[in-house]
Amino acid sequence: MQLGYTGKSSLLNALLNSTITAVSPKVNTTREDVKGILTVDNHQIVFIDSPGIIASHGRRKFCKDLIKAAWNGYNEADVCLFVIDTVKRPTAELFEILRQLSATAPFMDNHEDTILPDTDAGYVESSMIQECIDDKSLVDDNEHVGNVKSIPIALVLNKIDLVSHKKWIKSRMRELKSHGHFLDIFFVSAKYSTGITPIINSLKRLSKPGLWSYPPDMITTLSKVEIVEQLVRTYIFCWFNKDVPYRVEQKVIGWTYSEDKVLNIEHELYVRTEKVAKMICGTRGRILKQLQKNVSYKLSKLWNEVVFIFIHVKVK
Repeated sequence: MQLGYTGKSSLLNALLNSTITAVSPKVNTTREDVKGILTVDNHQIVFIDSPGIIASHGRRKFCKDLIKAAWNGYNEADVCLFVIDTVKRPTAELFEILRQLSATAPFMDNHEDTILPDTDAGYVESSMIQECIDDKSLVDDNEHVGNVKSIPIALVLNKIDLVSHKKWIKSRMRELKSHGHFLDIFFVSAKYSTGITPIINSLKRLSKPGLWSYPPDMITTLSKVEIVEQLVRTYIFCWFNKDVPYRVEQKVIGWTYSEDKVLNIEHELYVRTEKVAKMICGTRGRILKQLQKNVSYKLSKLWNEVVFIFIHVKVK
């Protein structure tokens, strides 16, 4: 679970060591619950990637549906990983969500001394990232107190690779802890898959004996068609600005194997105007060709077979 864009889907891909869900810097890239499955030794962990919560957009029907989907995913879970962008200053909205999810300390009105400076943090060296993960003094023993839904809440501080100094991570952690009690706190960089192992080990310890829900070689409940749509959505959201990505619909219309066992996928994108269609295609179709190339490569790597996708843009 997350508030807005904090890298939740990137974290899921890092946990699974596979790209199954759409990732972009824009909010609401995730439109519906996506389940990822990690089977390690004799443990099976099912992750539910829900849409981010953006309560301030709750008046819009589209956002209301996404918020509802996010809370449905929360209610289905046994443990909640609440993902926070370490670099961004927390908002009152985020603190309110934390208070709803966990038993909290009194609200602190003044936290000016705990925010990051208004300068480009740059990239932190990998040694400092590992130091943050290994430094047990960053996390005090926090006895978990029951929360509203009686679901353990673990805090995931993401994007620590963008923090210039460990002291800012400590400040952010202390600030968030003043608004909630957490089962555990993790420091990760989903982009570089750093700090992933402690999360997996913690979830393994929380797992309960029982029959597995899915086969051991299964990594997602998404169909192959849905995976194609997730990958296409990733690039559309990353490459195009403003509201363009939110106005693009898509559909797989063809799925055939050639005699040499090459998978050929026919895919259509539907837009409302010729202007948007030209934007997506690019000059001489260069953007569309690059989109086809990137998605084909990702699918070939994911499915371990040769895949070519052919994308057509239509005005609807």
